[in-house]
Amino acid sequence: MKVLILSGPSGCGKSTWAKARASRSDARIFSADDYMISDGIYRFEPALLFEAHPWCFKNFMDIGLRGSHALVIVDNTNTSAVEISPYYLAAQAYGYEAEIVRFEGEIHPNVHGTPDYKVQEQNKRFLTRDVMPWWTVTTA
Repeated sequence: MKVLILSGPSGCGKSTWAKARASRSDARIFSADDYMISDGIYRFEPALLFEAHPWCFKNFMDIGLRGSHALVIVDNTNTSAVEISPYYLAAQAYGYEAEIVRFEGEIHPNVHGTPDYKVQEQNKRFLTRDVMPWWTVTTA
């Protein structure tokens, strides 16, 4: 059983990669973006991020780690160790192999309508962050 924690700024291809990977395996995706879907329509509301992230983590804990999925994917920006660590530590505590998947390269316009300056802030955190030396990190 494995947890992949995707990491990269908005618009770098994390969600596309996660959906393709999940379609080929017994995988479950957890994303704060799902909190912003109503009646099947995605509507990004920055003010809801403070509710969306705890909701995502709770679902990850309740469904992802207590379920029977061979692969669990966390599809959030996870640009800092502070954002990654709850998922990584919880995966380890439940006996999952945890891995951070870095998304480097070109940033494309994203479905969230995230302002360019926010994407640049995410990218700066992503490029300058430190992670624990014992964490497994790969590049997509």
